[in-house]
Amino acid sequence: MSGIISYTQLGGKSGVIGPIPSFLVQATSMANIGASSTNLLAFTDVVLNVGNCFDTSSKAFTAPVTGYYQLNLNVRCDEFQSAAEYYRIEIQTTTRTYRSTLYSWDDFNGVSWTFSPISVLADMNAGNTAIANLYQNGGSNLTDLTTGPESTFSGHLVSTA
Repeated sequence: MSGIISYTQLGGKSGVIGPIPSFLVQATSMANIGASSTNLLAFTDVVLNVGNCFDTSSKAFTAPVTGYYQLNLNVRCDEFQSAAEYYRIEIQTTTRTYRSTLYSWDDFNGVSWTFSPISVLADMNAGNTAIANLYQNGGSNLTDLTTGPESTFSGHLVSTA
């Protein structure tokens, strides 16, 4: 929470003074993602971390103040498994989960895919967290998370509650 001072600390008014908490992280190497389980995605390459609210060890954003946060997730994976019925990415906050699902209408057969991005305005209390997950239903543990700017997780405070 470095550099963030709330108005409540200055007399009980709502709002934030100073830098707006925001983060942008890119995916780092993550190969052979587990099938039929929820996998915490490896977003540890920090591009922007205003307020130091994103922790690379836990791969989680922690809201420093109660408010509304714009959260965004873009994911590209390689080596999709032909036996997988579907893949799902999600932003999981302390209180809600936001999902995008990609179904196999024919056969994934080792191709690369970019999911429909998730962009949400999430209500979060101070101390709530947000993480990014991927779930693969069926198939084997061979799917890889594409690194760099093709797979990103980002967010910023829009307004205090």
